[in-house]
Amino acid sequence: MDRLNPKPVEPLSLSQPSAYPSVSIRRGTTSDSVRLSQLTKRFFPYIHVSADHVFERIKNGIVYFVLEMKNKNEILGFIDFELNSEPNPRHATNEASPLQSPKTAKILGLCVVPEVQGHGWGKKLLAAALDEANALGCTQAVMLVEQSNEKAISIYEHAGFKKHGKLAQKLWDKDVLLFVKVF
Repeated sequence: MDRLNPKPVEPLSLSQPSAYPSVSIRRGTTSDSVRLSQLTKRFFPYIHVSADHVFERIKNGIVYFVLEMKNKNEILGFIDFELNSEPNPRHATNEASPLQSPKTAKILGLCVVPEVQGHGWGKKLLAAALDEANALGCTQAVMLVEQSNEKAISIYEHAGFKKHGKLAQKLWDKDVLLFVKVF
């Protein structure tokens, strides 16, 4: 049983652009665990994450930034990353070996609900995470992206990420690309 009371999330009603001034980005906290686990299940259904698991991840140093509609106390999206000091051997690509770096931020996920997509919120979440990673002393950021996710790839390339190669093995039965940004 989750230690937080997971209640169903009502669909958003964001038909008016005037609702956007009440949207902001902030650092995620353990009190966001239920909504973050729900968004993870929605956007990354192949990852099984409970609210308890998200709670523990935040306590153990996984950094979340959330896109929040303040007037409804609603989370509209998030980005999360972890800090690594050793290269991950699973990041070996057909073109190159795993990345060597003293401190790397690994972007784990980025999502924004469809109701507010197309307004730059994904880019702003990514920028917040990259700024924080840089402030924490990271020398690079890495992320895995499904090869067919052209919209995400465009956002990451716009943010300065470069394709490092395609992973040598499939993940979740999909071809996955490794992208890198050096600070």
